[in-house]
Amino acid sequence: MRLSVGKDASTATNRRQQKEAELNAKNNGIAIVAENGNGRKSLSAASTDYLGEIELSKKPKTLAAYTTALDYFIESCQKTHVEDIERKDLLKEFFVTQRT
Repeated sequence: MRLSVGKDASTATNRRQQKEAELNAKNNGIAIVAENGNGRKSLSAASTDYLGEIELSKKPKTLAAYTTALDYFIESCQKTHVEDIERKDLLKEFFVTQRT
């Protein structure tokens, strides 16, 4: 997913390096902590928390299915914080996947 980071080349380079480090950490199983202190929770952090709870009470196959579903949702959703997601976002994702 492409994100606008401004017109300044140094800012864009810094943001790219930051995103590369974030993705590398995620691929290696390291939990990502949000930088902003405004109390908003990122989708990836909420997903990690939720899957941690699911892992305690569900079978491995169920955890794998939930993980796949959440990964697809995070990949396709344009919003990055839990507080920004509305019911219509979930319905849109559900009906788009049902048609394909």
